[in-house]
Amino acid sequence: MSVVVALMGVTVIVADESRFSLDNRRPEAIISGDEMQAWVICYRDFLSIEDLSDEQKDLEHYGMYFYDDDEYWVIYFVPKLLPDERKWRRLKRMTFGRGTVYWVNKETMRIVKRLFDA
Repeated sequence: MSVVVALMGVTVIVADESRFSLDNRRPEAIISGDEMQAWVICYRDFLSIEDLSDEQKDLEHYGMYFYDDDEYWVIYFVPKLLPDERKWRRLKRMTFGRGTVYWVNKETMRIVKRLFDA
């Protein structure tokens, strides 16, 4: 397991939780300031979704994917699969949250589309 130690410029630096020496630091992901701003906008919207419980909105239940093109930041909240003991017997795969994809206009930094996974 890794923990976030510091933000340096646009690179997130992490370290092994048992040792915080400089030798153990490595970039985990490179995210620009604009992408982070777009993510914050999307996360605020995600928290406002009324038919998800507070627990379902907890980020521990999601992976994050960032994409972009010339016009949009695309941010995808990907729900993680539940451990076996929390699955329903009839379903082979089950998540606790809801997959949500946002398109944020790069110029206006406004959400132009939000889609939910089926």
